[in-house]
Amino acid sequence: MIFKRSSLRQVARYFPIIIAVFASLLVYSCDKPGIVGSGLVPSNGNVVIDTIPLTNYVTSKIELYSGDRTDYSAGIYNDKLFGNVQATGLVQPSLVLPSNIDTLKPDDKIYMRFYIDSVYGDTNQTVTFDLEEASQRWRGRSWTVDSIPPASGNVITSFDVGHDDSIDVQMPQSWVSKYRSVLYSSKDASVRDSIFNIKEPGFILVPKTNGKIVSFQGQNTNLIIHDSVAVNAKTWAYSVKRTNETSVGDSLSQIYSTFSRVPSIKIDVKSDTTLTINGDTLNTKALSRVEMALYEDSTMMQNTLPANNVRPKVSNINIYYLESDQINFDVLKGPIGVAARNPKDGSFRYNLTGQINDIMLGHSNKGRFYFVPEGNSGIIYSLLLRTPQSVVRNPKLIITSVK
Repeated sequence: MIFKRSSLRQVARYFPIIIAVFASLLVYSCDKPGIVGSGLVPSNGNVVIDTIPLTNYVTSKIELYSGDRTDYSAGIYNDKLFGNVQATGLVQPSLVLPSNIDTLKPDDKIYMRFYIDSVYGDTNQTVTFDLEEASQRWRGRSWTVDSIPPASGNVITSFDVGHDDSIDVQMPQSWVSKYRSVLYSSKDASVRDSIFNIKEPGFILVPKTNGKIVSFQGQNTNLIIHDSVAVNAKTWAYSVKRTNETSVGDSLSQIYSTFSRVPSIKIDVKSDTTLTINGDTLNTKALSRVEMALYEDSTMMQNTLPANNVRPKVSNINIYYLESDQINFDVLKGPIGVAARNPKDGSFRYNLTGQINDIMLGHSNKGRFYFVPEGNSGIIYSLLLRTPQSVVRNPKLIITSVK
């Protein structure tokens, strides 16, 4: 039988894993140590666990779009560990289709409804927002967390958020009249939309009081007309300004879901007669598992939160593999995997076996592995990770192999 070259390549890719698994089963099923095999592995082979520190560790900033995510955030919170954080939200409503409502009268009420996904800060605090008209058009899909909102100073109305799952904000009748005038300006829907985009470039949610940051659901930010018709927002986004971060020294690193500080590591792999990772020679190429372990400082994170204050919980770290000449493009492809948090030791672990085997087979290894808490959802996540300078629980590779 003749096999295709691609089939042989697939077999070769997983050959080291097959050897390791086979050897592991023999080790644990025999009464005396050692491996009884047919030449696939040494007759005195054993399953061995090596630990290799991850020392090539740097942090950087990546500009990423913050518009049209699942959520958008607004508010001010002075975090004792992660600094003074100010988030400003933006949202642009849409025109209702005339066929979806009866006549919109000048004295009819229109509400803007906000659904709340999460809170970052004091859960008992009531905070105030101004709904300010934007001074010019903006695009959610090209908005970044560093973009400056186009403020006009024209405050439409204000509203408060306390212990709420949703908020209905009544729009002033002057705005209802403007909305109505555009709605009946033309029978052509595209003409109406063009006029609306010019006359109503959207709103900025400007936080006026300190205490917490609120994350609103983008898809469920609606205009409510006649108490029953919900009109989805056209686009939304948010900006973040962070100042006065607490100094945590070289052994710790503050990282954020906004990509404003992203740690990364480089894994150097050399594969000839044996395998060398980051300068450590393993004296084998029969890998069973390569696991990356990152550790948070949960004690400091907890001790810097006052009573009744919360941060959005980080349950996962998204792992990206990015090359330096196309980081902003590659990050849009999404992460290569997720490191789930182990509550027993506060570690985030990710199986790198497949990536290391690919490199052993000659795949390119020009990139670095980047770590982002929870990803770019529009909710602001913060995490304190231990660095290679940490005396305990520093980042490492845990390698199980047959020697």
